[in-house]
Amino acid sequence: MGELKKTRDVNEPYASLEHSRADWEWRILKIYKKGSTAAKDKYARAFCAVMSPMTYGSWEYGDVYLTELFDTGDMRQMSSSDEFEDWLDEYRDAGGRFTCRNG
Repeated sequence: MGELKKTRDVNEPYASLEHSRADWEWRILKIYKKGSTAAKDKYARAFCAVMSPMTYGSWEYGDVYLTELFDTGDMRQMSSSDEFEDWLDEYRDAGGRFTCRNG
């Protein structure tokens, strides 16, 4: 299993996460480290497209810490690719926390 280093289009993300109490959506387009390495790095990050009430229907792009996405308890996983699920298995096996609920 490797990194999810190939940047995907916003309409074909590796995974889509939504905040459970707010109108925010994160689409993971790239993760820089493999799961086992990211699990041990609190600064591991993903390149994401984010839409919120403040973006007026547009996507904003940038890096987000994985801990902000995966370990808040307030996220729902709306969709994911097979590659992301494999990466996530490696991340969890290495001790990474993923508290998102399935959509």
